[in-house]
Amino acid sequence: MGRTMRLLLGTGAALATMLTAAPAAAAAPAPAVAAAAAPAGCRDNGGREIDTPFFNTDLNDVQVCIEQAPTGEYRATVTGFYTDGGDGSRKFDRLAVTVRIEQAGKFQIATNTCEKTREVNATPNGSLQCSVEGEPIGGGAITADGFITYNIDADGEGDLHWSLHGSPPER
Repeated sequence: MGRTMRLLLGTGAALATMLTAAPAAAAAPAPAVAAAAAPAGCRDNGGREIDTPFFNTDLNDVQVCIEQAPTGEYRATVTGFYTDGGDGSRKFDRLAVTVRIEQAGKFQIATNTCEKTREVNATPNGSLQCSVEGEPIGGGAITADGFITYNIDADGEGDLHWSLHGSPPER
């Protein structure tokens, strides 16, 4: 049975909540949409709000993924997006995304760092994507991991690091 919930607000406080049954002829309510899960080979790292000048900058939906190409080569990718970037105002002295491919948890196969400072300082919204490709050097599970380095403009704190949880193993 469908229900409609109406919350009446006044002076910032909830005054009443009313639940009413939907008429029998009404269409069935749309099913609830579950939160999107990370695709296979990916680990969701959520987001982070960074206290920057003017509006805080948000790093959203950050994921670390690993996939194997038909050629046998692997691709590791950090994906995500930012909001409330600079639009010409300076937010960061540095913002960079680093992604790595590792084998058996101890051998680094490939690494790449994508500098995002100029882009984030110049545009209010954009991508954090960074990828690297590499071939395994023997046996063992292949994983991706990475981190985001940021240095807030004029705060004197230097570089800070957000270590990302690595991908599930790709065998």
